[in-house]
Amino acid sequence: SGCGWVEGGCGRAMKRTISTEAAAHVAHLRNLGFTPANAPSSCGGANPFVALGLCPQAQWTEVRQAFIARLRQFPPDRHPEEFVQIVDAYDTLKRHFRDEAIALAAADCAAALPTAKRRRAGEAGVASPGAVNGAGQVGVGGFHFAPSPRGVIALDMTGVAHVSSGGSLVAPGAGRA
Repeated sequence: SGCGWVEGGCGRAMKRTISTEAAAHVAHLRNLGFTPANAPSSCGGANPFVALGLCPQAQWTEVRQAFIARLRQFPPDRHPEEFVQIVDAYDTLKRHFRDEAIALAAADCAAALPTAKRRRAGEAGVASPGAVNGAGQVGVGGFHFAPSPRGVIALDMTGVAHVSSGGSLVAPGAGRA
């Protein structure tokens, strides 16, 4: 095909994508002193959809296909200006679609969460379902569950383990009959 740099790869064990290879070529062009004449999309230049030849309503799959087609049409050795513009437009749209997907997933997740509220015990001292009483017990369906106490295990200088019980450390074997 006419775009050997896209399929070529670099012989590394790490997977390199087309966009990673393209970004590496842009970095190489900039290291050689190339500066684009027009501002890229990320710096207020042309609309990234226009740079890829797409309408603003394009979906991610269309963006990806247009990116690959434009890379083949404008290889970096013959069209460095267009190449840099295409890679920057793709990176801008990739960030846009990623941020949009994250926001959508967060909204879906927030909508799926239950909106349970803690309720206080009633006047008769009987907690309503889901309520937390003064002893820190949670009531569900008329039953109350106290949170289980967590013990702490500490090692002394000799390597002997000590387990905390009720706020004080108890040596192994202590308190046992």
